[in-house]
Amino acid sequence: MRTKRVNDGFVLSVARGEKIIDSIRAFCGSNRIFGGHFSGIGAVDDLELAHYDVDTKKYSSRKFALKLEIASLSGNIAVAGDEIVVHCHGVFSNEQMQPVAGHLVEARVAAACEIFLFPAPRLVKMLDEKIGLKMLEL
Repeated sequence: MRTKRVNDGFVLSVARGEKIIDSIRAFCGSNRIFGGHFSGIGAVDDLELAHYDVDTKKYSSRKFALKLEIASLSGNIAVAGDEIVVHCHGVFSNEQMQPVAGHLVEARVAAACEIFLFPAPRLVKMLDEKIGLKMLEL
């Protein structure tokens, strides 16, 4: 991954074959970024998306071993205990430009992935028992 500081943020160029979530988490850890938001575009060839069911409080997931464009990638960065949490959602499209979308578990870059990341003060996630998810503590 290559990176460049730009004004108040960073541009991350995640290289072919690298994993997106792992790369963001590693960058944040190395740069002591414990809060922020990001967006990105690019292409992937291995993808796992998830969907959260509020009633059952469980995720279901699906893997895609396809070459897909990243039409939109957005998320936030926070901490839960000692762990940096990268929460990301994405929209991806196939050759017929049909979309698939959801919570991004992980994806491998097929060609390129460019992410604009903007740090914020430390954000903390805590478990919300009603929802069943770790939510930003505000």
